[in-house]
Amino acid sequence: MSSQPIDDNALFPIREVSRLTGVNAITLRAWERRYGLIEPIRTESGHRLYTQENIDTLQEVVRLTQQGIPIGRVKSLLQSRRPETTTPKTPSEMGRRLLALCAEQDVVGLSQLIDRLLADYPESVWQNTLAETTHQISLSEGSTADSDQSIFWETALLPRLYSRLYLTLRETTAQPSRPILLGLQADTSPVYALISALKLVLKGYYPIVRHQPVTPDGALVTLLQSLQCMGVGIVDASGRCDFDPWHNWHQKHGSFELYFFTDQSPGSASQALLAHHFPLIPA
Repeated sequence: MSSQPIDDNALFPIREVSRLTGVNAITLRAWERRYGLIEPIRTESGHRLYTQENIDTLQEVVRLTQQGIPIGRVKSLLQSRRPETTTPKTPSEMGRRLLALCAEQDVVGLSQLIDRLLADYPESVWQNTLAETTHQISLSEGSTADSDQSIFWETALLPRLYSRLYLTLRETTAQPSRPILLGLQADTSPVYALISALKLVLKGYYPIVRHQPVTPDGALVTLLQSLQCMGVGIVDASGRCDFDPWHNWHQKHGSFELYFFTDQSPGSASQALLAHHFPLIPA
């Protein structure tokens, strides 16, 4: 399901509402006529237009029906502001629950919670939550990239992040004419690479994710030229990123942009000005 629109005053045609909620137009009309769940605005020609509040309600209806609640009971639950449940509501609660589900190896619960996080929260919020959860999993297992929990976590999450990257690329104006090569350094989860790629897409770049380390040498220049890349991004969660060779490489090949996705200090102020730095884990 796509992210919710951010303009609360906008009006949306039924086709767009169907895309945003995952509910087809026939079902939307039935929910309106038979159950009175929503009341869209009607134009003079009779076409339905939906508000952001309508969309929020429909997404809540979808969640309730997915929990097994009959559609006939949904309206009364919505009107009574349904009782508090154990479902986490804040990003911090989400993060704690994600960790618990990983520890329990609950693939269904984990998949459902990840889907809700991606659907219900802004990009920056769910990116930070997923990055922090990835970090906590690595800490709990002695930072072993191939540990059972990490494998379980990445198996559930990575397909969703790849799908999100594909959809984001399709919906933005980013074109292959602005590619950036992303190198995943040693002891770094691919989750960080995909989150970093999504950040680049929102800046108008076209990320090419390489699930292998890159090194600052002549071979990298050849690779960037063959891929027609504007620059390279270093994704490193190991805590051992050596910035000096990269800054030296950048001084020799200044036509390429240089990005660091790491929580380490970028080095001297003069070096920091020459490259772009983004934290992996929210402060």
